[in-house]
Amino acid sequence: MVRTSKIPQTIAALEAFKVNILREAASFLEEKMKNTILKQTESSWPPLSPITLRMKAPERRKLYESGALVGDIKSRIHNTYATIGIHPDAPNHDKGMYNEYGTQHIPARSFVRSTWSKYHKTVIDMVTVTFVKRIKKIGR
Repeated sequence: MVRTSKIPQTIAALEAFKVNILREAASFLEEKMKNTILKQTESSWPPLSPITLRMKAPERRKLYESGALVGDIKSRIHNTYATIGIHPDAPNHDKGMYNEYGTQHIPARSFVRSTWSKYHKTVIDMVTVTFVKRIKKIGR
């Protein structure tokens, strides 16, 4: 039970704790997005077209092999939310968008939307459990 005299203290404590919860959830999703790319195989993402393969220099590896795309996936914590993905100021932002959504010539190879679709319930559960534990701890 939370005494009413502790409500302002509880709210202030939860407000400060919010950033930690956002950081934890964002880090979890960032790691899952990176793994979505790193664990791709030739059969799990649409293959590069024969034209692209012919145009690509032999020394240039695919984005998921080089780690360039993965290295640009970052999470950023804001006041009330987090953003996770390849932000507009990242070197490979355009390539990330081409892969995520596809283009007229490139099939979509989602890593942001597919990760969120697969793990959003896990994140919601993680945040809920963490908040409940914190409220109980503060209320003692």
